[in-house]
Parts: sequence; C-alpha cells; structure tokens
Amino acid sequence: LCDTHPLTVEHHDKGTQIAERYRFSFYDSVIVASALLAGCRILYSEDLSDGQTYGTVRVINPLPVRT
Repeated sequence: LCDTHPLTVEHHDKGTQIAERYRFSFYDSVIVASALLAGCRILYSEDLSDGQTYGTVRVINPLPVRT
C-alpha cells in the first residue's frame, strides 16, 4: 500500500540543515528531510505550520481547527 525508505546519513545531514535554517527540533527536521528525499509533495502534520512549504513539500494539517 505504501513505500518505505530507510533512514540514512543523507537524512541526518539534510535534517540538520533544515533544523538550522528553520529552527526546528532535530526530529521534526528529519521528518521534513525524509519527505523531501522521498519525493513527497504533501506532508500531513499537526505539529508543523499548515500551508507552509519546505522546498517541494507542503505541510497540511489533517485535523480540523476547533473554535
């Protein structure tokens, strides 16, 4: 149903670059880096800013906003 990709040194290095540029936690940065390296266009996350783009990846918050 879906492809999986192993974490590599490239993920670590790209994650470090993203953490420094956007001031994210390392773990959030590795998630973004993994999406970029896997060729994803959309990253579903409730922790990152909805609508923000990082390279070719756009973040979408899948949870509805409650008022």
